[in-house]
Amino acid sequence: MSYFLTLYFTPLEPGSALARRYDTAVIYLLIHALVVTLGHWCRPRHPRVWDAARVAMLLGAMLFSGGLLAAVVTGWRVPFIPAGGMCLIAGWLLAAMA
Repeated sequence: MSYFLTLYFTPLEPGSALARRYDTAVIYLLIHALVVTLGHWCRPRHPRVWDAARVAMLLGAMLFSGGLLAAVVTGWRVPFIPAGGMCLIAGWLLAAMA
């Protein structure tokens, strides 16, 4: 994604609001992608709850990080960022119950 941004858009100035949004999106996406991917080897007590947690985290990461990245690229307000955050929270709560 950073290659795309540098090709088609002006570089983000370090410390700017857009750069912080971009950094937040990348970090959240990386953390939750690792949890979803490495969670395959986890042996939870309740596998269905764990699967629901992974789906919620995946959906939340797509909505939250994707919304932040779309806001950086387009400059528009993206209305589904809070829904992605709620999915991430629900995913972590479900993971704690699994």
